[in-house]
Amino acid sequence: MDKLIQLENRIKELEKWKTEKTRQQITFPLDNQSIDILNKYFLSIYQVVEYYLGDAVDGYELMTHYLTKQDNKYVDLDKSKLIPYTIDLNTDYLTISSGVNFTDNFVILFATTGTQSTSINTALSYYVVNPTSGQRFQISETPGGSPVHFTDIGTGNQFIRTYTNQIV
Repeated sequence: MDKLIQLENRIKELEKWKTEKTRQQITFPLDNQSIDILNKYFLSIYQVVEYYLGDAVDGYELMTHYLTKQDNKYVDLDKSKLIPYTIDLNTDYLTISSGVNFTDNFVILFATTGTQSTSINTALSYYVVNPTSGQRFQISETPGGSPVHFTDIGTGNQFIRTYTNQIV
């Protein structure tokens, strides 16, 4: 009986996911509904804030924060909180070297200083799946879904980020 309930819950989750993805359809030229979709589902850089922290004795360090906006929520992306990762094209596993440990279905986003892998859409959230450790895992577009297959690694520095810094 528990397996049946779990299966029913999973079907509901997938139906909800499908409905959300269907709502994300946009048209060109952009109409008002498409503009609303872009504002809700796509992350945009709102403002870059740079300042110096420190004093004349110890020296100053340039601090850079990226204020982004998605779904009328502002997120402070302190670049020190971006987690670098690598992709193994043979296994489709991502590896991070920071002290963060991701578990199944943890929601993550991606950012880059260059071009992202063509297998990743930086406007979408992804879910951790098949972790072999908290620092080595695959990703999926749905909770518990099939892993993304990588065909390239992109260029520049690649980063993972999370929803942990929301400041509404």
